[in-house]
Amino acid sequence: MVVITNDVCTKCHKLKQIISSAGQINTVCAECQLKEANEQRRAHFAELDAMSLEDRVRRIEEWIYNYKPYTGPTAFG
Repeated sequence: MVVITNDVCTKCHKLKQIISSAGQINTVCAECQLKEANEQRRAHFAELDAMSLEDRVRRIEEWIYNYKPYTGPTAFG
């Protein structure tokens, strides 16, 4: 279930509609959440841009080596 409230966003301090799930109350508006996600994405790729190509390939190889696919729940009989 979704809860929609008119409240003051803790980031931009403006009165906005804030959408939350019933189990987790949100205090940040959707626009500020989107801005934060974009900033994190830019910071992540800036960090990758600073790395050498060999380091970037190595990071991918480590992820592939450690990857464990989800096989679903185990049925016990």
